[in-house]
Amino acid sequence: MKNPESYFPVARFGAVKLVTPVTAGLSGAGVYAVTTDSGEFFLRIPAAGVDDLSWMIAAQRLAADRGVAPQIISVDQETGAVVSAKAEGEQLGIALRQPDVRARALRAVAEALAGLHGISAPDFRPLDTSLGQAVWEEQSARAGFPDWARPLGKFVSLGLAALASDPRRVLSHNDANPANLLWDGSQIRLVDWERAALAHPYIDLATLSNFVNLSDDDAVDLLAIQENAEITAQQRAIFVVLRNFLRVVYGAIFLRLAPDLAAIGFQGRDETPTLSECFVLMGKGELNPATPLGQARLGAGLFRQVPV
Repeated sequence: MKNPESYFPVARFGAVKLVTPVTAGLSGAGVYAVTTDSGEFFLRIPAAGVDDLSWMIAAQRLAADRGVAPQIISVDQETGAVVSAKAEGEQLGIALRQPDVRARALRAVAEALAGLHGISAPDFRPLDTSLGQAVWEEQSARAGFPDWARPLGKFVSLGLAALASDPRRVLSHNDANPANLLWDGSQIRLVDWERAALAHPYIDLATLSNFVNLSDDDAVDLLAIQENAEITAQQRAIFVVLRNFLRVVYGAIFLRLAPDLAAIGFQGRDETPTLSECFVLMGKGELNPATPLGQARLGAGLFRQVPV
């Protein structure tokens, strides 16, 4: 396996001064902040087994042209590793904890997504939404899966039906969690484009609004900014259905990271911390999202956010 420094040839970048690992997301990619004589960069080395990264690279380049993603500097054809210009700013989750910044940053998210979704890419790959159902069925059948969460499968069916009934599709990021959005004080840039595909225009904002615990009313206000239009009752209903669909799917994805659900010891629904409560526990150092226990609790927290 090539080391991070090897992706920065001296003839092009000068000497490498500093390499700092960045916590990887669920994709399993290795991400590094790298400082060289010629500037600061991000290096993303894909996880083993990821074969076709051409879509990710194409999407990031299109988004960078719109100013909502870092520019790609180089791509290693052997490994698929991507060197990007450093995107200034902090992760959105950090910015949203600052009351004087929160409203501006959230509005910038809606504006950035509007820019992304406005890119013409009719021949781009479509998002395979059946994978969400497959992950749910796989996880809900496992020993140790919380019994109170099994009925949530109906929200997967409702989400897929909503997507089938509304054929609108736009170029989307499809993993708009706060760790993948950077705020520089004036605008948002998105990173980690591995799941980029044509998807329903509400998917990105529904995902983000779930992870930052927005109410339906506040999330719909952002949707109106993104769409530059008043949101009808029917559109609101679709958006809410997709929020619940994504809560269930992402919850199942987090549970998939735990090798033994029976060892987790899930509590009943009323005793299970919500996602927002999980974030408080993380801030106190009482929940570690890098461990199977922490990941399973985050998954259950997402399930807990689904209204019943």
